[in-house]
Amino acid sequence: MRLIFYTSEIASIILTVADDQKEVVWKDVLLGLSDLIKENYSGKNLKVYKGDWKRKIRAITKELGYKLLEGNGESFEILKLENVADSTTSSESTTNSSYKLSDLEKKRVLDSYDAIPTFCKWILSTGKVIDDTMRQLTEDSIYEHPVHLMILDAEDPIWKKFFTEIELNEIR
Repeated sequence: MRLIFYTSEIASIILTVADDQKEVVWKDVLLGLSDLIKENYSGKNLKVYKGDWKRKIRAITKELGYKLLEGNGESFEILKLENVADSTTSSESTTNSSYKLSDLEKKRVLDSYDAIPTFCKWILSTGKVIDDTMRQLTEDSIYEHPVHLMILDAEDPIWKKFFTEIELNEIR
């Protein structure tokens, strides 16, 4: 199962470890998710794998209206993922981080975009609807990309094909 399907598990941990000021400590989130993170490591590049989790945790924390404390997820070291990486078989390449989405996974992501109510969509001053543009990239892509986690990184060069420089500045 791919990371895109763990939204409820991540949100549950965030809600569990948050304090009264809606602040969450990275280490606590990672400890709460440690089994899930370790069980789903498939041998992909470790930096990419950690980055996928960091982006997803950040996005869900922000969506919930909470704040992450203590750095940028450096606490991953407590999970000792390097040991998990060393134990993967050589048939699972750790150098190729390109994961091809199955039709079912792609459909689930597209359904998630389709479920966004019109009044909740992000519309730029130019009238372009960001959520619809992100959905278009999802539809066009074959390989896993942060857009499949509903993450838009305005620094990603792919977005220059979809947005003008002025629109990208507004996104930033």
